[in-house]
Amino acid sequence: MLKIILGIAIALLSLGCAAKNATYDQHFAKYTKAIKLTPENSQYYTDRAEAYLEKGDYEAAVADYAQALILEPSRYIGSSKKEKELTLAAYEQAIKQEPNNAALYINRCIFYIRARDYDLAFADFDRALKLEPENAAKYYYERGHAYATASKDDEAIADFTQAIKLNPTDADYYIWRALARLDSGNYDLVIADYSEAIKLAPEDDYAYKWRGDAYYDIKEFDKAIADYSQAIKFSDKDDTFFYGDYYAARAKAYLAKANYDAAIADYVQAITLGDLYVVSSLFTEAELNAIIAAYTQIIKQDPANADSYRERGSIYGDLEEYDKAIADYEQAIKLDPESAYRYLFIAYLYDEIGEHDKAIAAYTKAIELAPEDSKAYFYNNRIHFHIEYGDYELAAADSAQVIKLEPERAHRYYSEWAFLYHGKGEYDKAIAAYTEAIKLAPDDEWLAIYYNDRGYVYYHNDNYDLALVNFTQAIKIDPEEKSWFYNSRGDAYFAKDEYDLAIADYSQAIILEKDGYHADGYYCSRGNAYFSKAEYDKAITDYEKALQLAPDNQRAKAMLQAALYK
Repeated sequence: MLKIILGIAIALLSLGCAAKNATYDQHFAKYTKAIKLTPENSQYYTDRAEAYLEKGDYEAAVADYAQALILEPSRYIGSSKKEKELTLAAYEQAIKQEPNNAALYINRCIFYIRARDYDLAFADFDRALKLEPENAAKYYYERGHAYATASKDDEAIADFTQAIKLNPTDADYYIWRALARLDSGNYDLVIADYSEAIKLAPEDDYAYKWRGDAYYDIKEFDKAIADYSQAIKFSDKDDTFFYGDYYAARAKAYLAKANYDAAIADYVQAITLGDLYVVSSLFTEAELNAIIAAYTQIIKQDPANADSYRERGSIYGDLEEYDKAIADYEQAIKLDPESAYRYLFIAYLYDEIGEHDKAIAAYTKAIELAPEDSKAYFYNNRIHFHIEYGDYELAAADSAQVIKLEPERAHRYYSEWAFLYHGKGEYDKAIAAYTEAIKLAPDDEWLAIYYNDRGYVYYHNDNYDLALVNFTQAIKIDPEEKSWFYNSRGDAYFAKDEYDLAIADYSQAIILEKDGYHADGYYCSRGNAYFSKAEYDKAITDYEKALQLAPDNQRAKAMLQAALYK
């Protein structure tokens, strides 16, 4: 009976999603009926909340999101500014309804960590522990996991250590502490944690794989190969993603020992399992050549497989062996002449060797073959080509096609073209494109970004006054979310020698960034403003903080030395 009820609910939900021309009331009726049939399904509440948002009923949306969180406290709502606001409002309402639900507190704690609101995170964590002290180990682990994903390794290690102290028999706790310890470079501790995990879970393929990676990093290749072999042995053979990854990892270790035949054989296995995605920058030249050899073996076994030629051709292209790359792509096209994407890539290759006409012909063929729902993408690639070569009238003609095909994404396309024009030094065209993006921006978040980006075009064109107007407008629209808006305006004030105003903006950027990814740059910029005011002690403090956050920041290193000599 339960299966029948669930099936009816799912069918009703599908109808609600599919009926594009139905009224909002009809949608809500279907979602509401689905919820009535299966009230324990959080997804239905989330879907109805999204429908309320489309209608503009914020309070009803929050109420449904709150119910979804009560049912599934770890449910993810989104990462945009509005979605973060919704998430907090929904948690607040859910906790009002269930003030003793520890899972709500611990998951809001994780949300706060991701938002770098550590004091609020700590308060929620403390509340969860008081409510359910018996789950302390689990909660320390979950908070440690959140710290680890936020790159707060010291805090993560401390939490994993506490989780281990409370429950020393969970292998995952050791695995995650090992992962958090990697950046410290203390491989003895990393390997010790993996070894303890393996002792507790002797058939855990992930633990063997990651310990193998640690051995590989310290060049103990025989031990790495042994661990990768164990990972292969214990892996789920139906999960080809990880299974293939283990073969690829072992291939690298074989290569490090100059065992090329074994390496090629393992790459063949990884490719056959469909788990060898080659991003050339992540591979050494020796590894890429071994992968090419593996594809050559596969092609010998199956010479009619167009995908193998395409993949080998892509690697040749990355190695700048363009004649071989083009030959492989031509063969792939011969075997499968209806693929728009193959024409697109061969267009890139023709461009690299200066065959302008052949590149244009390939772009045109790709557009001709592209399905209607992706033609805009292919036109857009040809626009990039036209802009690069200064064929602006042709770019404009293709731009009109793209906007016609995907008017709902027009603001994103204008922004993208503006960025390209900016890079070419075509400031007037960049400003015109950003202006169109501003007109079409669907919400304040995008609107603020486009004002900021247009401001930088003015800035690079030495028009600091108009840059300030745009940066200020971005801040006015979104004063509390984007740290780089203040940094942008700080740069413009700095260029105008208005150092106190620059310092104020850099300081606000630092407050919003909270030691995040961009913070070292902001400290360095503020240090430069202090340096320009001859306030060298303050400059030194900022440069030192920048280097604490990012030890390889060369600009901070150079300016620190300059300040120390003053």
